[in-house]
Amino acid sequence: MKQLAMLLVALWSAAGGNAAESYSARTLTFDYVAPPAGPVLVQWEGEIVNDSAADATLCAVLSLRDARGAVLAELESAALNVKRFGSERRQETFPVAPELWIRTDTLEETARLSVGNPVNGRRICQVEVYTTSWCPYCRKAKEFFVSRGVPFTEYDVEADPAAAREKDRLAPGAGIPVAVIDGRVIQGFSAARYERALSGVDE
Repeated sequence: MKQLAMLLVALWSAAGGNAAESYSARTLTFDYVAPPAGPVLVQWEGEIVNDSAADATLCAVLSLRDARGAVLAELESAALNVKRFGSERRQETFPVAPELWIRTDTLEETARLSVGNPVNGRRICQVEVYTTSWCPYCRKAKEFFVSRGVPFTEYDVEADPAAAREKDRLAPGAGIPVAVIDGRVIQGFSAARYERALSGVDE
């Protein structure tokens, strides 16, 4: 593993804000997949903490830094509403250009208020995908979101009983994958339906 493996150690880093605002993020698990072609897939699971006295819609921000500490790129998660003095877990898969990854020496986590859109320039989309490790259509669903730079949270319904129960609640009797885009439940893999949901177009 390259030096980014040090991220397995939980690091806290507060984001900007005034004295009444305190937002931070820490890494719980970190891994990456570098395929022969295409982007490197950075897989991050962490916790976003809101130590302010008001609810806040926050993003986790992962800053790729070179050996001199200069920021090469920022990976911004989907927005997450975190209750005051509370915390929420977030799992994301980020695509990173190989040329940036080669130059990356360290990665720093922060959290900040969500302003604008971390996904598609127009809307804030929260995406969850219920999968299994062996399902080819689950792989297609994940590849769809990765190819469009859309961060998503993945739940393996075989490895996580709670995720299996939630999937059954959202889509009783349905197979996999099940995608939830801004609360819209989509059974099976459908690039066209995913595109419409990401764009906010009604069915």
